[in-house]
Amino acid sequence: MSNPPPKITKSCPDCGHPLILRTNRQNGSQFLGCQDYPTCKHTEPVPESYLLRLQGVKDMFEEGEP
Repeated sequence: MSNPPPKITKSCPDCGHPLILRTNRQNGSQFLGCQDYPTCKHTEPVPESYLLRLQGVKDMFEEGEP
């Protein structure tokens, strides 16, 4: 059984709603954005620690582990 991607537990500093992982439609980059968009437009970069854990999960699937 594989591990799911790590959860993001950060809240928006502007309004308090959860931040969620979003993908830029123009260039495919990922960022954290407020769940209350478009009312709240707060965004921030994805923490490097999250990206490293996410990459580890991706590598497991590419190696063919069950």
